[in-house]
Amino acid sequence: ISYDLFKKKYLMYSLGIITENEFWDHIAIADQIDFIEKQILNNTEITPKVQAVFHGLYESKCDLYLATEIPRKWGELILEKAKLQNYFQKKFYSSDLKMTKPFKKFYDIIFNSISTKKSTTYYIDDTPINLTVAALYGATTIYLTNTETTNNTNAHFKITDICDLVKIICKK
Repeated sequence: ISYDLFKKKYLMYSLGIITENEFWDHIAIADQIDFIEKQILNNTEITPKVQAVFHGLYESKCDLYLATEIPRKWGELILEKAKLQNYFQKKFYSSDLKMTKPFKKFYDIIFNSISTKKSTTYYIDDTPINLTVAALYGATTIYLTNTETTNNTNAHFKITDICDLVKIICKK
């Protein structure tokens, strides 16, 4: 299978356009899928820092929501591995919504489903265009990046250390 075909199939699977079986067709035989998914999960690094940040936000009574383009099955496995599966009020998977970032319809669904009136809503992402769209809904945006270089982003905050989320959101 070519990289281009794999990428297309992944996008369609992540949007729920094709089934899991259709995604794996021509990539792996049925009895290899569980093994491959376990390998992917094993190679997904969950640092203690990430766990500590989400635990801190949760303990500070922050309402946490997840909006991701990862297919639901893989997202739930990653959250379980990280022991974060119970921290979120609601999870928005592109595969369920049949829509993805940065399209306005994706954000309409999210922001119309959550309560943003009683406090500040922070939107954290690693892609500037996603932050631009979230800002249209009144969210305070946080650009989480792994580089110090200045990227074209109008985010309210730019951070390279995930621990800064607690400082910003909890104002500690």
